[in-house]
Amino acid sequence: MLSKVFNKKFNSLTFQSVSNFSTQHSRICIIGGGSAGQAVAAQLYRTRRFKDNEIVIIDPAQTHYYQPSFTMIGGGVLGSNQQVQKKLNTYVARPMQKMVMKGVQLKQDSVVKIDSDNSAIETEKGGRITYNYLVVCPGVSLRFDKIEGSKEALDDPNSPVGSIYRYDYALKASLLRENFKGGKAIFTLPQMPIKCGGAPQKMMYLSEETFRRNGVRHNSEVHFYSSAGNMFPNCAKYADKLSTIKDSKDIESHFGQTIFKVDKDSRKVYFRDNKTKEVITQDYDFLHLVPPQTPPEFILNSGLPAPNGFVDVDAQTLRHNKAENIYALGDVANLPTAKTAAGVFSQAPIVVQNILRQMDKKYMNGHYDGYSSCPVFVGDNKLMLIEFKYENQPSETFYSGQTEPNKLFYFLKKEVFPRVYFNLGPKGLWFGKSMLFKPTFY
Repeated sequence: MLSKVFNKKFNSLTFQSVSNFSTQHSRICIIGGGSAGQAVAAQLYRTRRFKDNEIVIIDPAQTHYYQPSFTMIGGGVLGSNQQVQKKLNTYVARPMQKMVMKGVQLKQDSVVKIDSDNSAIETEKGGRITYNYLVVCPGVSLRFDKIEGSKEALDDPNSPVGSIYRYDYALKASLLRENFKGGKAIFTLPQMPIKCGGAPQKMMYLSEETFRRNGVRHNSEVHFYSSAGNMFPNCAKYADKLSTIKDSKDIESHFGQTIFKVDKDSRKVYFRDNKTKEVITQDYDFLHLVPPQTPPEFILNSGLPAPNGFVDVDAQTLRHNKAENIYALGDVANLPTAKTAAGVFSQAPIVVQNILRQMDKKYMNGHYDGYSSCPVFVGDNKLMLIEFKYENQPSETFYSGQTEPNKLFYFLKKEVFPRVYFNLGPKGLWFGKSMLFKPTFY
């Protein structure tokens, strides 16, 4: 009797062990189911060179967010929070399962280790996946913990601190913006790099518009505290124009000052001057926080990063500089350009092209020029469509005068871009700057 019980328990434990440490092989393994992972997976699958489930996306998320919508939520572009709830499927979020292209496998799990020497990854649920090619695009981690007191301030419903860098905090920021009664409003930009570096000032301009509309602008101060040296370090052409816009709205700017602490009880925020290390303390009545951002922990421990922590890839081919069967794109890649969705969609066809060329043992002819875009809401139903590439050079799609905000670009940002993102990107039908036209490589 005792032996039967022992054998039953032993067999159960043995089965559990095997199931928890199962191994599978994929021809293409993609870490991250955001815009980058979805685009690469779909474009590869559309080549018809892969069978069903030979391309695997690993991402633990149940919901896929269109993160640029958080600015539109916090800034009131999509209306009140009640109105936002009615528009979620169009502008904000969809179930991750429905985003993945049919024929591509989704594993809702977290990566804990990359073993590049053996072309394998390990997951939180105990799985091990080997691969022919690995595409690394998990995005970045929001590090509110690097600003002392910020989480406590954000999580306190009675604290006038919000952020458009998380959905729930964006909803809070929207309420704070709309109910602001006057006083000092402070908008921050932390240590770079961050994703969508223009987003903090988008929220600032949209809030300033609300203050004017609600009749409280005359008794309000609006301040922009930035760790950077100007309004838009990625391209001087646009930085100059944004500075003019900022001045026209009577917004006070403070450059080279990095936020490091918030005290929600005294309503004080602390900055450190990048050069002198002097500490600057300011009172606030409304504070918009942007967290520092770093690659996920498993990336930092993977042996793949450059010295700054981001994945070390060739700036043109997007292949890792040491591991020849690994590519990276999006926010986690160490590239001298802005981290934006527009950049991702331009990078995806480069990664796809070079993987296919490598499979065929041909030279890699996909070259990324650093294209990125930052559509900046400036208030009053106008938007500046900022486009640039490597070496901080403008790279406009429509005309050279895109420094002038207009209502057409506002309409594109609000109504067209979200639909493109949800309906074309995950199907492999959107190619960034070249839009619907697949890039030609020579």
